[in-house]
Amino acid sequence: MKKVLYIIFVLILSSSCEEVVNVDLQESKERLVVNASLNWFRNYPDNNFETGNNQIIYLTKTAGYYDEIDPASNAMVTVTNNQTNEVFNFVENGTQGAYECNNFKPVLNSSYTLLINYNGEEYSATETLIDAPVIDNIVQQRGGFFDDGQIVVQVYYTDKANEENYYYFDYTTSISNINTLSIASDKFTNGNQTYEQLSYASRDDDDDKEIEPGDVFDIEFFEINKSYHFYLDVLLDQVYNSGLFDPIPAEVKGNIENLTEEQNYPYGYFRIAVGNKAKVIIDENDL
Repeated sequence: MKKVLYIIFVLILSSSCEEVVNVDLQESKERLVVNASLNWFRNYPDNNFETGNNQIIYLTKTAGYYDEIDPASNAMVTVTNNQTNEVFNFVENGTQGAYECNNFKPVLNSSYTLLINYNGEEYSATETLIDAPVIDNIVQQRGGFFDDGQIVVQVYYTDKANEENYYYFDYTTSISNINTLSIASDKFTNGNQTYEQLSYASRDDDDDKEIEPGDVFDIEFFEINKSYHFYLDVLLDQVYNSGLFDPIPAEVKGNIENLTEEQNYPYGYFRIAVGNKAKVIIDENDL
């Protein structure tokens, strides 16, 4: 990826000065970036399904380190149900790079194929929509793993027995609009009820905010396949454990192939999943 990194060294000498050093990093071919997560949600606590009709796929292009993200416009995007052969068209409706479908029909245990035609090249991936455990219960309490006074939320669910399962949590709080992601497996909990503990963790050393009564957790919980679990594991490791002077991260390739030119593979992932949504308002009486 073409990047120009500006590093300012402040030299404290007899007089103060700043020197801007431009470092030209390795250039690589521009690639398509695909954000294609199709979600069919249940709503806690009744666990009733939404329709799942409205879905969006985002296409962008790789850019320089400090360049603005450039949308990939004028693509043809479809998703096909391979059991019924029904084709769903995703179309740009005013926002460049955002391809929308308002009549999508999710069907459990059906496989779906994403097909993208962009700049004369075709990209494709296939995934199956599997059911996921429901949220059994949500408990809010004072006392996290490392802080007895911290307010946390515990999301309980029951793992499917006698099979290998993987899970993904994505949540925000009302005191921060930053998504917090976590992944889990059933390696030590197969077939049992277990929980994921969610808390507010600042990424800013100067942020002294804490969850208080009245604050809100917006939670999404999915079952995912092994391939996507591995993809997220590598991606999260690079996001959270890399610094300015760490080695350049390795490429994180998803499951989407370029059918026209194999070496011009895209970044990103095609995923279709059943999810659970929950909104938790922290209540002093429940702590």
